[in-house]
Amino acid sequence: MNNKERYLWIGVLILACLFCDRKMSQIETLESLDKHNQLNSQIQADQINELSNLINQSNSVAYEKGFREGESHAMVTAINGGNLKDYKDGYHAALAQFTEPIEPNKSSDSMFADMLIDFIDHELSAEESYWELLEYLTEDPSLKANAK
Repeated sequence: MNNKERYLWIGVLILACLFCDRKMSQIETLESLDKHNQLNSQIQADQINELSNLINQSNSVAYEKGFREGESHAMVTAINGGNLKDYKDGYHAALAQFTEPIEPNKSSDSMFADMLIDFIDHELSAEESYWELLEYLTEDPSLKANAK
């Protein structure tokens, strides 16, 4: 083997090492982006669970409030000498626990639906941004240099 051939093989080996190093760097970047995306997804799932628990808790608070109002109403009725077995009184007390308006002209179901729609819109835009960033990072840098 002559010196030119050795230099050629050393050059090819150096280029192969640089290529492998660059690809490993890209793989590490993509793995960190994937881990970041997984953490974001877990946080969002936890936020959905928290929202669901908050809604359930508000429903139980409304039930407890209605129960206490019915209890107070029964005590006042008993003090006034009224009939405690009147179905109408219990029925209206039970309805009162579910009629707490959150916002005028808007039911809690429609508010929940609006919050869910906003959340889904945010998720879709976040996912689109993630895929755009991923596509940008995986593009060939030589194409970017030629485009400028």
